[in-house]
Amino acid sequence: YVKPGVRRKLKSEAARKARRSK
Repeated sequence: YVKPGVRRKLKSEAARKARRSK
C-alpha cells in the first residue's frame, strides 16, 4: 500500500526526471 502523498511525490519526481532527460 502506498500513501497518496508518497505516490504524488514519486510521480512528481518521475516527471521531473523525464523532463530533465528530454
